Order: sequence, then C-alpha cells, then structure tokens
Amino acid sequence: MTVFVSVGDSGAELAALLERPAVANASPYEVVSQLLTGECVKDLIADRESHNRLKMACSLAFSMVNGMDIQDVAKFSERIVTMGCEDTNNARIRLYMMTGFFNAISSTSIKARVLLATLKFGLESGNASVLANSLPNTDQWIKDWALDSNSRFQLLNLVAKVYDACGNCDLAQATRIISLQCEVDDESAKSLQSETASEIVAYVLREGQILFLDNLLATLSSRAIGHSPLMELLQLIVSGNFDQLNSFLTTNEALLSEFNLNAEQLRVYMRSLILSTMSLSQNTLLLSSLIEPLSLSSLDEVEQCIIAAVCLGLIDAQIDQDEGSVYISGRVYTSLSKATWKSMQSRLTQMQEQVGTVLPWSQHVQN
Repeated sequence: MTVFVSVGDSGAELAALLERPAVANASPYEVVSQLLTGECVKDLIADRESHNRLKMACSLAFSMVNGMDIQDVAKFSERIVTMGCEDTNNARIRLYMMTGFFNAISSTSIKARVLLATLKFGLESGNASVLANSLPNTDQWIKDWALDSNSRFQLLNLVAKVYDACGNCDLAQATRIISLQCEVDDESAKSLQSETASEIVAYVLREGQILFLDNLLATLSSRAIGHSPLMELLQLIVSGNFDQLNSFLTTNEALLSEFNLNAEQLRVYMRSLILSTMSLSQNTLLLSSLIEPLSLSSLDEVEQCIIAAVCLGLIDAQIDQDEGSVYISGRVYTSLSKATWKSMQSRLTQMQEQVGTVLPWSQHVQN
C-alpha cells in the first residue's frame, strides 16, 4: 500500500534546485521519481559545471529514503544503479551518486546489491581509489551482514580487488583472509560458486600465499563446488605427486596463462609442502636423502628448495653444509595427506639407507 506523506522541506528544496514544479500529495518515492528523472540526471552528469548541483540534488533525494517503504527503496536503488552504470563517462560523479545512496539506506539486502554494482563499476572505470576512500571498512560491514555465502564471498573478493588496484596489498590480503574465514565459520553454507573459488585459489597460487591453504582447503573440503581445473590443480599440489602435477601443467598452459600462474613456482610450492611435511618425523634431514623425494637432481637444488620453503613462511631451517644436513626447528603448515606422507616416509627411509645413514624416526604424523 502506498502511503502519501508530507516530504517537508526536502521535496520543495529539490524542486526549487532542479527548477521544476513541486510535487504535491505524493509518496517520497513518487516525489523523487518525478523530480530526479533519468533524463535530468543524465543532463546534470554530462555538464561538469552542474555536478555540484547534482550532488545537492542527491543529498536532498537521499534524505527522503527514510520515509519510503522497503519496496520503494528497492525500486529507487534500481534507478540509481541504472543511471550510475549507464556508461563510464564522468565516472566519479556517478560513483558519488551510488556511494551516497549506499550510505543512505539501511536494508542489508539492498545495500549488498548496490555495493556489488558500485564495486564492479568502480573497478571497470578505473576508479578504485575513489571506492577505497568513500567506502572505508566495507570488508567488515560485509562480514557482519546476514548474506548468503556466495554473495558475501563475491563482495569480499571485489573489495580485495579494489585494495589490489590501489596498491594496498596488505588490506587485500586481510580481506581475503576474512573471506575464507567467513566460509569456514558458516556452517549453513553448503555450496560455493566455482568461479569465485577459482579466483581465490588463483590468488593464493599466484602470490605465494601458501599459508592461506589451511583455510582454503578447509573451506573447499566442506563445500559442494562445481568442477574447476584450478580445484584440480590445488589438489595436485598438495598430493606430492610430481608426475601428475607435471602432466597437468603441460596440458593446461592456457589455464596458467589465463590466471597468470608460473608452472615452476607451482612446483616450488609442492616441494616446500613436501619438505615441511617430511620434517614432522625428524628435525634433522640429510640433504642427499631429499633429492629423490623432492624430484631434484643436485644438492644445490635441495638447498634452494629449503630457502624457498623458509621464504614462504612454511619452516624455520638451518643448513649445515659440513654435515650435509638441514635442521628444521619449526614448521607452521603441512598439507600432505596421511597416505601421501607414508609414501614420502618410505622413500626417505630408502634414500637414507642408500647413503648409509639411517636416522631414528621419533615422531609420527597426526592426521
């Protein structure tokens, strides 16, 4: 039911500002719709000298949102998004209009739809910095909103892209952590869009954020995700099987190019995870015994692998070149399965026997 109310001074001021007749006996939405028409907004956007007038008009129009019912707010949001995203000319004033409306409304579901359109438009128009300045703490808002899993995941991923575009990698990383943690914590979320999950996997693998794997694997294992080559790649990396990984990398060069992934770097990740997992059984490992399990050909390559694992934050290690060994004093992440680990343990034992030194196994993998 439409309720006709007095819109007070705001409606009269808006009419005077736009030099249009005042609208009487109408709901707030009808007043705004009749005064701030699509053609009116289009003309004001096209004329740079009229941008301040458009800002004032938006301020007056948005002040009437509180007097609208939820259906009218939804209709108003559709009009604002349509007018704002019509094209990328004068993108900043369009973003001002959309972010102003976003801040004026309280309905979470409508705010989410407006924010989605605003984030996409800001990125497409090359105005990520405007978004970052006008929508601070957006990632925390999204985290607290009662949204479905896919909507929240998609919005947080876009916010992370905004931070990336602004050169703020730390905030982008923090936002992706929030995104993954929300998915892990949300017991009601049973599915996840494969495209969205693929973007997160690609980011983890591209940027070397291997410490994300704990949350990422926990999320993926508890969600029904459609088939994705990147999902397969992730599982291969944590499998410890170089033959399968190499086969995948050889036959999926287009995929690597699409997501800007480096094949050799992916092999480094697998070796680092293998090394971290193998160190669970004993802290001191012979460098020569690591050549075969890590699919390498020299001691120099083994040392480089150890350095890479340290740089990735997976282990703390000291190489003793005189003894030809490495002492791993701590590890923060291992991902290989129990079955894979047992295979690795067996291969390592064989290599140690071949070099004549068998070190005691003092620990066992806890799965």
